[in-house]
Amino acid sequence: RDRVAPYVIRTEKRKAIDADGKPLFKPRRTQMAPVAWESRHQLQQLLYEAVTDYVREGYNQALREKKRHIGFLMILMQRLVVSSTRAIRTTLERRLAALKEGEQQASLRLVELENGGDGPDHFDELYEMDGQELLDELLKSHVSALQSEGSHVATLLEAAVRCEQAGPDAKAEALIEWIYKLQAEENEPDLKVLIFTEFVPTQQMLKGFLEDRGISVVTLNGAMSMEELGTAQDAFRKTHRVLVS
Repeated sequence: RDRVAPYVIRTEKRKAIDADGKPLFKPRRTQMAPVAWESRHQLQQLLYEAVTDYVREGYNQALREKKRHIGFLMILMQRLVVSSTRAIRTTLERRLAALKEGEQQASLRLVELENGGDGPDHFDELYEMDGQELLDELLKSHVSALQSEGSHVATLLEAAVRCEQAGPDAKAEALIEWIYKLQAEENEPDLKVLIFTEFVPTQQMLKGFLEDRGISVVTLNGAMSMEELGTAQDAFRKTHRVLVS
């Protein structure tokens, strides 16, 4: 750090100014928005607690048995249930299918990784992936975290399906209330909103949720081509109110 300091100038965005000394960027306000469980969200709360128990038990078992990739998967399961019911439901479906298909057999790539591959650095590949990429890779594994994991996952899946059928996620409801609140504060009925999420199923859920409430939505994710990305950005700029990225 000391050696490069004379050659590096770091300008924070909030301090950046134009030729007239005016700020280049609008001030940024960061807020945490707590979301409370209401009585109507009881199924969501029960699902969250059940998945948390599954994750805790599966993660600890994976560590004991040195199944590191399954440990990764368990952590992702916790992030999925926090992301949306749709995200955890679709993942539980894929996990159950993998367990039924494989019965303790691992995909070739993950076996190589677990056995060291070309060296311990092979696991660095997993650290560099984003949430969706990592999930897609790890769900190829047929290795069980727990004994009779298939029946455990099937029970969680049933709960997730009931939960999704019961109504919108608490976080989705909180989000739409935030959008309405910001519209009022800005006195802008067509206020533009950019939403980031980690998993594609949550992105798809949010698109449908907002469109059902009369809000135009366009989506952007890493599976899209450069042309599709450009079209999505253009639509957000010109015609659509919300971009879910």
